[in-house]
Amino acid sequence: MTTVINNPGENGSNSSGGAGVVIGAVLVVLVLAVGIVLSLPYIRSQINKITNKPVNPTINVTLPAPVVPPQPTTTK
Repeated sequence: MTTVINNPGENGSNSSGGAGVVIGAVLVVLVLAVGIVLSLPYIRSQINKITNKPVNPTINVTLPAPVVPPQPTTTK
């Protein structure tokens, strides 16, 4: 019975080259970009809800009539 070990880089060159890491990073960037592009309408609607303010707000305030102090009368 023999044990066979598969070492592709045994000939002095590293054949893996990290291609899996590069492909994984590219896929993550693509998924994030698609997610951001698809969420733009939702983000825009939320910003519009925050920035929409009433043009002329109405404030109803009833002030009491001013109290006029009585004028002193002078007698001569």
